[in-house]
Amino acid sequence: MKNIDSTKLLILVFIFSAVSLVVAAVGLFVRGGGSDSANVEATGRVVTELIDKKLYMPAAGTYEKALALGRLSAKDEARLHYLAGDLYLTYIGDYDAALAHLVASRALEAHPDYEKLRGEKIVFALERSGRSEAAKKEGGETSAGKAAQDTGMVVAIVGDKKITLSELKKEFANTPPEVQATYTGLEGIKGFLEQYVGVELLYQSALRRGFDKEPNFPEVLQRARKEVLVQRVLDEDIGRNIAITTAEVNRFYNENKMMFGGRPFEQVAQQAAFLLRQKKEQEGYRQLVAKLGQAEKVQVFADRLK
Repeated sequence: MKNIDSTKLLILVFIFSAVSLVVAAVGLFVRGGGSDSANVEATGRVVTELIDKKLYMPAAGTYEKALALGRLSAKDEARLHYLAGDLYLTYIGDYDAALAHLVASRALEAHPDYEKLRGEKIVFALERSGRSEAAKKEGGETSAGKAAQDTGMVVAIVGDKKITLSELKKEFANTPPEVQATYTGLEGIKGFLEQYVGVELLYQSALRRGFDKEPNFPEVLQRARKEVLVQRVLDEDIGRNIAITTAEVNRFYNENKMMFGGRPFEQVAQQAAFLLRQKKEQEGYRQLVAKLGQAEKVQVFADRLK
């Protein structure tokens, strides 16, 4: 008998644990043991454990199966729809699924405890899924939505500096797509805000310490300006022209398996895509510099370096 690789064994145990938890949660409803509310509480505990293990899709599946059984009161069904919607929104980034559950939750019960927050989540999901008009309409129907649409709303204060929602959105829009992809769902946006606040704190600290008054600061500023402009050229002439397909990533992985320590493709797909993009950027850089060098008739006197 072949020895099972320890990594594969760990994955199998992890998957078995997730499936066991889902089956246990659904079993509560099938057996009908305890009250519906008690079963909802038990399901919530299972989902919490799955989320702690970063098993977000099995957690969502637990809610879906519990809802599909149809053994809930309107109140408990509304609660599960709300929790499922929040899960899809915050951890998975599936805005369509989040909207379906949040809207169902509202239709079943206008719960005062989370009505305002639910309205904000619906508006947020509509915006993120590209339904701006629907988001505006929703914003006009709920005070929470109206507040969320107010781009002048202050979302943080650092000293005397007020950070508005419009400023945060503008900063987020200016970040590279691959960086934006790391900030999904409501928790992701909160994380981006925390990072932005951190940068502002460091900036204000630098001003208080007079770093902008140092003799070499104009030179440093000029160097930074140069780097920003160079990066703009790289983004325009190289970055936007790079397209990477799954097939290319798979081929790159197969050609460089030693680089990934023998780990399966599924575990290193993102890393492989990043390295492939980096390789293409370096190739594009060399080609662009060579092209510009010919146009500008560059001369390099390496023999004069001593």
